[in-house]
Amino acid sequence: MKSFYTLTIGLFMLFASACSQQEVTETQAEQTVAAAVVPNATTTLDIEGMTCEMGCKAAIEKHLSKTQGVAKCAVDFEKAIAVIEFDNTVITEDQLIAEVGEVANHAYTARKHVESTTPQESSEEPAQPAAE
Repeated sequence: MKSFYTLTIGLFMLFASACSQQEVTETQAEQTVAAAVVPNATTTLDIEGMTCEMGCKAAIEKHLSKTQGVAKCAVDFEKAIAVIEFDNTVITEDQLIAEVGEVANHAYTARKHVESTTPQESSEEPAQPAAE
């Protein structure tokens, strides 16, 4: 009976050690993949569907950071955008948009960010017509 407990504890420790080693290896692999990517393009995507800063932002960043060809991803919750540095010989903007859609069971959608083309209001007074 004593040997059964010893064997059970031994197997548990072996299993626990293997799991923690696997987590370390996966983290190292993610860092190696990201370090190997040489970004040659940057895109900004509008993200819809985010409801919380911590969970949503982190889920998107984590997923995209693991995506082949992505060097860096930063999500701004307040602006609802993601800025992604990537290698466009490995992945395209359309594929990045599709990857955002894969996060959290299709909870988010993305589209190419378009800068506002609204002219800035001038601080100068408008010109008054000349009196005749």
